[in-house]
Amino acid sequence: AGVAALCRRARRLADVGEMAQFRDVMQQACSGAVQPAEISQVCSVLARHKKEPELLEELVQRAVSMWDQLPLQSVALIAHSLSRSRVPNVQFYCRLLEGFAQDSPRWQEVNEIDVCHILTFVSHFGRRSDAGLVRGLWDRAAVRVSELSFALTPISLAALTRAMARSRMNQEQMMRTVQEEIPKHVGAFTPAQ
Repeated sequence: AGVAALCRRARRLADVGEMAQFRDVMQQACSGAVQPAEISQVCSVLARHKKEPELLEELVQRAVSMWDQLPLQSVALIAHSLSRSRVPNVQFYCRLLEGFAQDSPRWQEVNEIDVCHILTFVSHFGRRSDAGLVRGLWDRAAVRVSELSFALTPISLAALTRAMARSRMNQEQMMRTVQEEIPKHVGAFTPAQ
């Protein structure tokens, strides 16, 4: 079976509490030559169920080793998986900071969901020693969020607000965009957001 089919099977097994079989299927999914675009799918399943941190760590290391082949959306999804599972990975963090703390053509590939995943990851794992790079990443992200303001939803606005609060990041352009967009969606927010 392909990686996508194995991930679907693993999700079904986890939903019914068959964690031993879940582990077997996930190990099978990780054992072959997982393609760059597939790594994020496997990471997502592992992060959702928080059962196999070593397997997640191994996959992320594999992703770092093929960094230049990773689609942008895969980078963002792996960041989301690491935030969800609270599994830090220094090499992934460093590559992400290096790639997004400066002007890069990749920012033009980033959609509003990717921005939220990247900023949430940095808000969880950002280190004081990297304050300059972290600030650079937030500054670039703020420009992209402004460009994507038409696509922001209550979920993404809530995620950006949480990431700013967690990072204690007062990025003026980002705050201005979020403050301008929230009133347009105010009726759609749920109590949890």
